Amino acid sequence: MTSCPSSARPPFTCPTLEQSIQATAALLPRGKAWPANDGGGTIANFLAWLASLGNRIPAPGDWPAGYVQAGFVAALGTVRNWIEGQFCALKDEFFCASATTTLDLWNAEYGLPDNCDPYPNLCAKVGYFGSPHCPSWVALAASLGWSIACSDFGGGTQAGCCHAGNALANPGAQATIVTITVFLGSSGAYGIPMSTPSRAGIFLAGQQQQCQPNITSLECAFQRILPAHLTVNYVTDNSSAFVALVARGTAAASGRARISI
Repeated sequence: MTSCPSSARPPFTCPTLEQSIQATAALLPRGKAWPANDGGGTIANFLAWLASLGNRIPAPGDWPAGYVQAGFVAALGTVRNWIEGQFCALKDEFFCASATTTLDLWNAEYGLPDNCDPYPNLCAKVGYFGSPHCPSWVALAASLGWSIACSDFGGGTQAGCCHAGNALANPGAQATIVTITVFLGSSGAYGIPMSTPSRAGIFLAGQQQQCQPNITSLECAFQRILPAHLTVNYVTDNSSAFVALVARGTAAASGRARISI
């Protein structure tokens, strides 16, 4: 009974020093003038003789026949082995967790280091780019202390989204619109302002007027990871902010604001 040959790849191995030297010797011509290329015997014997010397340097007359050529080939093979070792180590540079020599190139490609980046760890940022969608943005915001909701709508005409007369077929390329609603009352990272909002009955002369809610840190973080083709609308929701204000013992803030970038 015959068996099919295995299609499994052999395990990845790098050449040893002796293998590199033997491969280098195999590049020499064959013949009596080239004893280093006799099928491997001379190189093997030379390496064994070299190891037996220890730290002793042999005198010129101590070299057996053919070993001078073998020593020359061994020197070339040693350099070759170092280069082959660098090629073998390169496989680890394809993964952020094991990269060492090319870490500077990895960081430059992913814009690190960056104090504003929500993923200051290289591998965390590499892993993030596999899921650039609303659920991952909501999870990211939560890890930064922000409570958000995210919805997206692709620009242009979509089946089932329009009535006759309300849209033109293929009106031209439009960026995808993403709306991010920030719930300030449940966002621990939001620093609630101490100033008074402009509302009838609670604003007195001389009081500092409240500016728009400051969500700069969230925007800064999202600018590092949101795809460049998106049009992002940030909407701040203060509906539960008063409860949070009482709990934190700060001034009241309410209302709704829209910021587009």
